[in-house]
Formats: sequence, C-alpha cells, structure tokens
Amino acid sequence: MFYAKTRVFSYFVISIGLLVHSAAVDYYEEEPILYGETAPQDAITRLQSDYASGVREFTVPAASATSGSGAATRAQLEALLKDLGVSPESQLLVFSKTSLQSSLISPSTPRAIFFSDECYVGWVPGGRIEVACYGPAVGPAFYLAEMDDTDAHPVFIREEDCLSCHTRTSAPGTPGLMVRSVFSYPDGQAALGKGTFLTTYQSPISERWGGWYVTGKHGDIFHMGNKTLDSEGTLDRASGANRTTLTGLVDTRRYPVSTSDIVAFLVLEHQASVHNALTEGSFRTRRARHLQDVVADALGDPRAPELEGTALSVANSSADKIVETLLFYGEAEFPADGITGNGDYEKAFLEKRRTDAQGHSLRDFQLLTRTFKNRCSYMIHSGAFESLLPALKMIVWEKLHTSLTEDSEKFGYLGKSERRRILSILKETVPDLPKSWH
Repeated sequence: MFYAKTRVFSYFVISIGLLVHSAAVDYYEEEPILYGETAPQDAITRLQSDYASGVREFTVPAASATSGSGAATRAQLEALLKDLGVSPESQLLVFSKTSLQSSLISPSTPRAIFFSDECYVGWVPGGRIEVACYGPAVGPAFYLAEMDDTDAHPVFIREEDCLSCHTRTSAPGTPGLMVRSVFSYPDGQAALGKGTFLTTYQSPISERWGGWYVTGKHGDIFHMGNKTLDSEGTLDRASGANRTTLTGLVDTRRYPVSTSDIVAFLVLEHQASVHNALTEGSFRTRRARHLQDVVADALGDPRAPELEGTALSVANSSADKIVETLLFYGEAEFPADGITGNGDYEKAFLEKRRTDAQGHSLRDFQLLTRTFKNRCSYMIHSGAFESLLPALKMIVWEKLHTSLTEDSEKFGYLGKSERRRILSILKETVPDLPKSWH
C-alpha cells in the first residue's frame, strides 16, 4: 500500500514538474518537436535543393531588375509560383497593415496571397516574397525569399519572427496559419480598438474579410471587405458588397490576376482550419507520448508500446477536432442565393480532382448552401494528412468511419446520400485506408 501511494505521489510530482517547465517554454521548442532546431522537409526545402543542384532552373520570362534589397518583381513572383505549383488564380488581396512588411501595404498597394494545398505565398509590390509551407517534420515553416537583380534563383531564409503572430492565436500555442479580419483606417492601419476576428470556415460572413478586397456575388449577407472606416469611424458594408471588379479601388495590373475571388476565400479559410487542426493534433499527441515515456523512464517502468492514459486522451480529443474540421462541422450559413466567383479559381482548383467510379470528387463545389457538394475535406489527400502521426491518424480514420456510417446528432447535417458518396470517394481514392473500411 505504501509502495502504491509512493508511486502515485512520484507520478504526480514528475507530472507537475513537467507542466511547470512547459509553461515557461513554448512546448513546441522542446522535445520531441524542437520546432526551431528541426530542419523542415517541405516544398521549399525540395525546391531549394533542386535549384542548388541544377535539377531545376529559375526561369523569369521578362526583365525583372530589383532594387537589390531582396525585393521581388511580379515576374520573379510568377516564376516562383509556377515552380511551387501554386495557381495565380488563387490570388487574394489584403490591404490592412497586418504582416511583417506592413510599411509597404496600403489600400492602393495591397499584399497578394496565393496558396496551394501545401504552400502559402505572400507578396507586395516592392517587397520580399513570404512563404509558409507544410511538411511532416515541423508542420508549417515560414520563409523569406531573398532575391537579387540578376534573376538568379531565390534563396529561402527561415523566418522565426513570423511566430510572433502565427502562434497562440491561430491554434493555441502551436505554429499555424492565421486569416484575420480587421477594421481598417483609410491608410490601411488596423483599428485594433474596434476588435478583430480570426476567420475560419465557421465564421459568419458578416465578420469576414475586413481589410481585404473581395470580388464575387454573395447576396444579402454583407461582409467587411472592400471598405475602410469613414470619418465617423463606421464601416459601410453595403457599398463594398457584391463587387465583381476592383476597378476604382486598386490598379490590378501590378498583380498576376485582377481578382480577389470570394470562392478562393472560402477554400483558404477551410484549408487553413484543417492545417491548423492537423498541426495542433500532431504536436499535442507527440508531446503527450513523449511525456508518457519520460514518466515511465523516471519510475523505472518499461515504455508502453501504445498510447495510454493521458496520452491516449489527448490523441482522442485531437482526433475529434480533426474529424470535425474535415467534415465541415459548424460551417457558416450561406446567403440565400449562394456565392458566386468569376470561375477562374474554381477551374484551377478542380484540376486536382480525384474521382470515384461515378465521377464524384471531394473537390466538387456546391456554393449554394455550402462550399462543397461532398462535405469531407479534399485535404485528406494532402501531404499534411498523409504524414500525420500514425497512432493519431489511425484514431482519426476510426472516428471518421464511425461518423460516416452511423447516424448521429452531431453530424446529422450529412445526409445518407452524401455520406454514401463520401465513403465511395474515400474508398476509391485513398490508397492506405485501414482494412476495416473495406
């Protein structure tokens, strides 16, 4: 009895000590993650290696002399987008001064954001190219691309200053992507005293896109985009609504495309939510498993081969959040007549469709009452999901299968026909599904 009580007390002391230490240091900078010390394995590291070895040439089609300060021209930007496989049609324009290069950003010179399933690229005329890419080692890694005026290939420098914003707010205590909606003054400065919104696919349309330009139709639910605060400190949402062109707001000839498409916004906000859920779940589970082993070592016990106790609870709660995000749980209400973009982004997005025998895909848009026809995320095909910690990934698959095969109040918004389509798509397009799925 005394021995049992001593072991419980020892476990308690060890656990409290670990928690106190973790509170003093960002847990992602500790074992087993070591975010800042670990070399990323992502599209940027692969591209940098290809440039250095000569496997790939950085080809700029037009003269693109720079200031020599590391800034990039539009031609250099477009060359990098091509090499990263990022569609120019994904362009979104943000005019609020909410980035490392805020001094260059204004309503007349917005910052452009481009994205693929794996990478996010930011650029403002006269500024440097910023990139965030996701890989299995550290989740999201943030870079600045250093350019020169010879059109030589860019050199990517990992930028830790980005974490001053890209932790705690996007996914608590975890590096991640942040989509932010703010009230802006006419010069682009954010009116932080009026409040800000972190935007996800669950955010009401009325709280989205403050400080951004938005092209597309959205009916009678007005967003915060296309407008700054007037002299009385109010935002005239109605006059910024349902714009199909940015003429009169910004000279889009300086940018790869002339739109900031509303459908691309919908996709970005869902995708960022998935990336953040995957990163947070992976980091928390890896950390919990590590602490499980530390405690076992301290007590002289053999390490358990599987997750157990607290570590298993952490993995289960993380898997719940991932499944919710994959299945669009809580997606915001759409306007009565749906949402319409100009079509160019949708066409580019659909080029990566994976279909079942009936031609159904997780990338098929609906855009009348929701973003996608089949509400299971296309991000299940992404490298970020494929590289998920195996123990956590197995729990996600189990919970996802249950959610799609059993009736539940939580996921009742998924009708039986939609669930059948999703199951068919997953069974025919995901090669490593657990045997229980078949």
